[in-house]
Order: sequence, then structure tokens, then C-alpha cells
Amino acid sequence: MRAISGLRSLAFFLALSAALTWASLADAQFTLTAEDVSGLPGETVTVAVTLDADQTSFGFSLGIAHNGDDLTLDAINIGSELELSNGGAEPDFYVVDTDPDGGPGGTVFCVVSDLGTFFLPAGNAIELVLFDYTINAGAAAAAESELTFTSDLGAPPISTVVSDGISYIPTLNNGSVLVELPPVTNVSCEVTDVCICGVTVNWTTESDYDEFDILLDGEVEATLLGTESSAVVNLISGTGTIAVVGRTNGVDAPAIGCLIECPPIPIPDSPTAFVCSVDTSTCTVNVSWLNPQPMQTIEVSLDGVLLETLLGNETSTTVDLDDELMHEITLAGTGPCGVSFEAVTCEVICDESAPVFLRGDADNNGTVFGLIDAFFILEFGFNNGPSPDCEDAADADDNGVIFALIDAVYILQFALAGGPPPPAPGATTCGSDATSDTLDCLDPPDNCP
Repeated sequence: MRAISGLRSLAFFLALSAALTWASLADAQFTLTAEDVSGLPGETVTVAVTLDADQTSFGFSLGIAHNGDDLTLDAINIGSELELSNGGAEPDFYVVDTDPDGGPGGTVFCVVSDLGTFFLPAGNAIELVLFDYTINAGAAAAAESELTFTSDLGAPPISTVVSDGISYIPTLNNGSVLVELPPVTNVSCEVTDVCICGVTVNWTTESDYDEFDILLDGEVEATLLGTESSAVVNLISGTGTIAVVGRTNGVDAPAIGCLIECPPIPIPDSPTAFVCSVDTSTCTVNVSWLNPQPMQTIEVSLDGVLLETLLGNETSTTVDLDDELMHEITLAGTGPCGVSFEAVTCEVICDESAPVFLRGDADNNGTVFGLIDAFFILEFGFNNGPSPDCEDAADADDNGVIFALIDAVYILQFALAGGPPPPAPGATTCGSDATSDTLDCLDPPDNCP
């Protein structure tokens, strides 16, 4: 930039300054426009000032006032077309003031060519200058801060005019800076109900919001008060994007969200330690089991006919038999999320003549005692010890064969390590063997009637 010397620059300055006394008599052939822009507090934005002209001009001056609570004017830079207007060089005279009297605001005074050799061309959207503003941290979010052309800035005041030898008061299109609403931060999504893929969304607010929209794949699922910081969205199935949009004064902040995928609903495990023990004196079957996870329902059936539906926390029931035929007792039902588990069954028979025993009572003393009974089986299997008086009792895992090491370990795990209990009739209630095998019980213990 260069300053004009001599009478020419003085004459031009005086002409621009004095023109307001009669410029309104001339037809306005020029339009100055300040751009509308937006940004977040703390960001820097650039506002372009452009000229629409029906004819050439050799200079201009202007002032733009702003709200100092919202904006700080950092710089006024020469525009792309003005920069090359002087035969490919900068204007001969270009003066800016970012802190003029009467501010806050900024002023520009420009003469393209001191000798009148070059001009600003006729045309539309000719970029003259660029005003750089910082949006203050305390600027009101979701509000427009006006940028107003004025002739009241500076000492003496700089008139907003365009000159081609005659100074014209141009048509003025004021600009603005929209202070954007900052988005929420720290958005997290967690599946907290796998049955319906209920997702809990949490976020941190970064401004004062009037309300929030919760979006699922771009569609509004819920609108919450601006004081909220969490929501629950039911994704049902599949994959979806959940986003949070803050809103103040009708202005939306950018959507911030997360992609979430519903995990498959697991098939529940079947009940374990399922034991059916027949009391042959009454033909009552004592049925017991363990639930490996919370159940919703337990259905007890006899030979395919539903007898009862129990609450999911039940672990035992009784079934009465009315004949000496083989019967099948089945446990079915639902686990978490109402998903059915694989049914488990046992076969039972009420044979009053069948011997009764405790499974695992290898030494036939009427009590299952882990170390003693396991040792008895090992002695029998590996050291020519005495044979069990009740082979069914020594068949601890009810596989139809006394295999010393396996049956001994089974008893030890049950008695000492929390392993599964022996199959029916079990280790605590005397009963008969419902399993068809070659083993027998020739001499039941005395304490089993």
C-alpha cells in the first residue's frame, strides 16, 4: 500500500469527504454488500465486502460497525480483486483502521491509482476487502451479531461512498455473524437392555440449550428439556446411529452421536443338576435342578403334558405317578428376554419292588461321604477291593458302567469341589434307578426303606 502525495490525493480525499452534501442527487449505481457468516465462540470468521457496479470507479471509502460484546475486529485485509486492481499491483492508496473513533468498527479508504490510470471494473461481487473477526467467548449463542455500514466512524468520520469522480452513496446490504450453538460433547452410547436393545445415551452440555432432539438414523425419537444430559433409545435390532442435537432460539447445534450395534440375544443355558428321585412308597417324584441364569418361566411336563408353569426362581417341584410304567419328566421354559432354553428330561418309574439306594453311596452305608466312597471305588477298581453291594450306587455318573477313576472323581468333585450332584435318585433321597442298564442293587442300604 502506498500513500498519495500532493494535491491529487488531497483533492480526492476532500472530494470523498464532501460528496455527501450532493451525492444523493446522483443516481446510485453501486451496491456494497457485507457477507453473512457464522462460527462458534472462539473461532475466527472472515467477512467479505463486495461491490456491484454498473460502471468503473477509481476509489471508495467505507465503515462497518459491529457489536463489541460479540466480536473483536482483528484485521482488515485487501480483497483478491482489489489487490490486483492497479495494473496487477495493489492500490496506490489503501488505509485501514481497526480501532477508529466512534467504534467498535473498522474503516477503509482506498484510491486505486494516483494518476487515474487504473480503475475498479464494472461487474458483480467484486471482492474489495476482508474483515477478520474473532467471535468472543461470551457471545450470545444462537444469535446474529449485526455488521452495519456507517459513515460515523473515524475522526474526521469516513463516509461510505464510491467515487468515479463523482461520489455516490451506494446501496448498502449489511452483513451479520451468526454465533453458532456449540454441539454437545462426550457423547457415549451403551446397550443397557439387551432384550430390546435399549441404549443409554449420555452427553455433556457446552452451552445453555432450550431443548434437545434425540435422533435415531436421522429421525427424531424424542425431544427433551435443555437441562437433560441422558436419554434411553430402544434400537430394537440391527445397527443404528443415535445423535444428540442441542437447540436454542430455534437454532440447531451440529448433531453429535455414535454408531451402535445390537448384540444378539443369547440362547439361555438349560437347567443343570437335573435330578428326578422316585419315592417308591408313594410314587412321588422329587424333581430338583439349578438355574444357570435368571429364568422367566419353568414348565414341568409329564409325558408331554404340561403339569404346571413355575416362576423362574423355582428350583424344585414334585410329580405324582399313578402306575408302574416308565414316564418322562421334562423341564422347558424361558430365560432372559423370553428366549426358550433347550428342554431337559429324565425317565422315571415307580416300581415298588425295585431296590432303592443313594447314588454315590459306594460303600452302601446309607451316606454319601466323598473321600470314603471315592476310596471304596478306587480300591474296588484298582486294588482288588470288595465289590459294591449296590452297583447302581457305585455308578456315580449313571452311565451304566462302574469305571473306578471316573466315578471316584465324580464323587469327589460333587462332595469337595461344588460339582454337579449325582443323577437320580441323587445323593440325599433314596430312590430306584430309572436308567435301563446291566447294573443291579442286590443289597440296598438299611436306612433306605
